[in-house]
Amino acid sequence: TGELPSRPAQGGETSLPATGKVLGTFDVVGAAQMQAWAAAGGTAVVVPVIWADAQPTQEGKVTLESAGNDGQNVLTEIAQAHAAHLQVFLELDLQYPPDWVKRTTPEYVDQAGTAFSSAEPGRDVRDWVWSQTGRNAVASFVAGAIGALQPELEDIAGIRAGGGMWGEMQYPSDGSTIDGQPSYWGYDTPAQTGAGLASGEQSSRLPGYVYGQGSAAEDSTWAAWYLQSLGNFVHWYVLQLRQDGWQGPVYVLHPSYGLRDKWSPRSPEYEQQLAQGTDFAVQMDAYDKLADVWPWSTWADDAEPYYHPGDTVNSDMAAWRELLVLAQERGLASHILGENTGGGGTPAIERVAGGAVRAGYQGIFYMDYPALIAGGGLLLSALR
Repeated sequence: TGELPSRPAQGGETSLPATGKVLGTFDVVGAAQMQAWAAAGGTAVVVPVIWADAQPTQEGKVTLESAGNDGQNVLTEIAQAHAAHLQVFLELDLQYPPDWVKRTTPEYVDQAGTAFSSAEPGRDVRDWVWSQTGRNAVASFVAGAIGALQPELEDIAGIRAGGGMWGEMQYPSDGSTIDGQPSYWGYDTPAQTGAGLASGEQSSRLPGYVYGQGSAAEDSTWAAWYLQSLGNFVHWYVLQLRQDGWQGPVYVLHPSYGLRDKWSPRSPEYEQQLAQGTDFAVQMDAYDKLADVWPWSTWADDAEPYYHPGDTVNSDMAAWRELLVLAQERGLASHILGENTGGGGTPAIERVAGGAVRAGYQGIFYMDYPALIAGGGLLLSALR
C-alpha cells in the first residue's frame, strides 16, 4: 500500500505515489490497538490535540500530557503509531474549547438575537470567524501546540483543519428556525458593527439584513459576505499554522452537501446549506492558491441514487463527488482524502469502496475500525 510522505519535500508540495491508498481510522488508543490496526492493513491514524485539555487556563502554556484520545499523552500516541508503522494525521481540536475561551469569546448570534451554545461535546464552538478575541485565542492554542509538537513535527503526515462544529469548516447548525428560515449566525457585534472585528474580515455590508427578506440583489450581497467570511477564516488559519512552523500538508474538512447549481436561491435546500456556510467552491477558492492545502470530505459514504457515469448535473452527485469535481477543476484532486460519517456496516463500506475510492480519492479514514478489522480485515481490503 502506498503512503503519503511523512514530511514535505523541501521547496515543494508533498506527493502521493501512483498507486495505493491511505487507509486510516480514528479513536485507536494504545499500542495494542495501533498494532492490530496496522496488522489488519491500516496505514494511518488521526491523533487529536484537544484544546480544553491542552490549554485549560488562559495564562497557561499548551501541554500535551493528557490532550490526546481518552486523556492520553499526544506524544506517546504519535510514538505508538510510528512504532506500528502508521502515519499520523494531527487534528487541533478547536471544537472543544476550554472554559476560559467560552467565557471570553463572543458566541455566534442568529437573526433573532439568540446566541449559540451547546451542551454536546464537539458542537459548543465560539466565534473565531469575525471576532478578533476568538482569533487571538485560536492563535495562542495553535502556536502552543505546534511548539510542543516540535520533537515529532517532522514525522506528521498532515494536519486536519476546519474550525467549526466537529472540527469541520462550517457555521453552527442546530436545526433551529426563525419564521420558517434556518438560523443564520452572522449577527454578533463584530459581524454586524465591526467592533472587535478580526483582521482581514469585513462587517456586514447590510447591517441587520436577513437573507430572504429583501431583493435578490440584497440576498446575493449578504450571502457572498457570509460565505466569504468563513473562507477568510480558513485562509487565516492555514497562514497561522505556517507562521507557527508547520510547513507540511493541511487538509480542510468539508462537511455536508454543499450548494448546488439547480437549487433556487430561496429553496429550503439552498437556505440550509447557506446557513451552514457550506459552499464548497467558495471554501476551496479561499485556499487553492496556498501551497500544500487539500480538500477532505467528511461524507465519503454519501449515496448518489440519481447519478450515472458522465452526468454533469451536480445536484445528482453525492457530496464527495461534488467536492472531487471542484477539486479537479482547481488542481487539488491529487491529494483529496475523505472519511465516512460513522457506522453503517458493510453497506457503507461498499458505498465508499465503489464510490469515492473508485472515483479517485487518495485515501479514506473510516470510523468504527473494529468492524473493518473483524474477520481478518476482509472489509478493509475492499477499500484498497
